[in-house]
Amino acid sequence: MADDLILSVGGNRYSGWESIDVTRSMEQGPHEFALSVVNPWRDTAHRHIQDGDACRVFIDNDLVITGNVDTRSPEYDATSQSLRIEGRSKLGDLVDASMVGKEYVGQKLDAIVRAECKPFGIDVEVLVDVGAAFAKVRRDDGQSPWEFLDYLARVRAVRLISDALGRLIITRAGTRLASTALRLGDNIEKASATFSCRERFSDYVVVGKNNDTSFDDAAQTAHVKASARDAGVRRYRPVLIVADDDGPQMDCQAQADWQRNTHFGRNRGIVYTVRSWREKPGGQIWEPNTRVRIIDGYMGIDGEQIITEVRLHVGDDGKYAQLQVMPKEAVERVPLPDPKDPGDEL
Repeated sequence: MADDLILSVGGNRYSGWESIDVTRSMEQGPHEFALSVVNPWRDTAHRHIQDGDACRVFIDNDLVITGNVDTRSPEYDATSQSLRIEGRSKLGDLVDASMVGKEYVGQKLDAIVRAECKPFGIDVEVLVDVGAAFAKVRRDDGQSPWEFLDYLARVRAVRLISDALGRLIITRAGTRLASTALRLGDNIEKASATFSCRERFSDYVVVGKNNDTSFDDAAQTAHVKASARDAGVRRYRPVLIVADDDGPQMDCQAQADWQRNTHFGRNRGIVYTVRSWREKPGGQIWEPNTRVRIIDGYMGIDGEQIITEVRLHVGDDGKYAQLQVMPKEAVERVPLPDPKDPGDEL
């Protein structure tokens, strides 16, 4: 069939999968896949796939995931067998592993990322400026490399994303525009969303770390560093954010603005279902971190948003792609103050 999925393991190419789920996201490290097949007992081809095998996932000739088989789940009787295979891209090892702590002094983010990825055989591609060197940072004993690196990336306002080659990409919110718009009544089959005001607030108030905890209004006001208002919240719902340090007001204002924008964007996500795995026939496979124009008369949307997650699916309910989109404010980051050396607070 068109867009046939092929799992390549040890030079062998396995196809004929009856159930397919491939999920690629810019919000989590590794990409994931889950494949199932039912065969007569005499067909032993898929039985050669083993958990732990290095693998690549193709859609026709387009590579989408490079990683490893995590789980192999066979089920069989005297006449037939079924097999479910699950796996992730190479970044899965960064998420699972933990090691003895390690300290980095005077190194930039890209150098730290490369050092953390090298033992796992993961290549690193840097697409954006990573900012200044960190004075001193440490991966704690037992902390996963992914948790450590993701935090440092957040501080430097960049994102760590897996690519089809299994590399770790240092980037920001994407600028590429999909070649096809999502249009209700055309390629949008259906849509779903959950909008909530629980995580949105009227005022995002950033205060200094050493804020006076008294209930005196004048004392509290004196320690307010910055604030941002969400005009879309009609009730008075303030939230207090303690700054990581007593840095410049401009940094605190950026933090307040980011909190407002992120809470707004993440509560306005929509999942669109389209039939094609590609932007257009013969075109590029839908990818996360891609901007797309959306024309949705029901939601009153006519503008660009960003695809944060792509799920490619085949099952009893047919074949389709699910695209999770959010306003760009949800994924654009601002720099945070550098982490402090614990010794500085003694």
